[in-house]
Amino acid sequence: MVFKEGGPADKMYAVISGEVEIIARGKVIDTEGESSIFGQMAWAEDLPRTASAIVKSEAKLIAIDRNRFSS
Repeated sequence: MVFKEGGPADKMYAVISGEVEIIARGKVIDTEGESSIFGQMAWAEDLPRTASAIVKSEAKLIAIDRNRFSS
């Protein structure tokens, strides 16, 4: 689990390899793959997560927090 629906949006993520499923209300709404960015909307607006993100296959992600983004 990368993050859970309703949780804090303290980071957004970039997918270097693998796949991440985005799940809202128990349904897969998107699959993010290599070179995708996800979690940015709640992160940018500083709102709770509206979906969960779960690694579908072995994946390498980069977590981007506000400090890293503004540097």
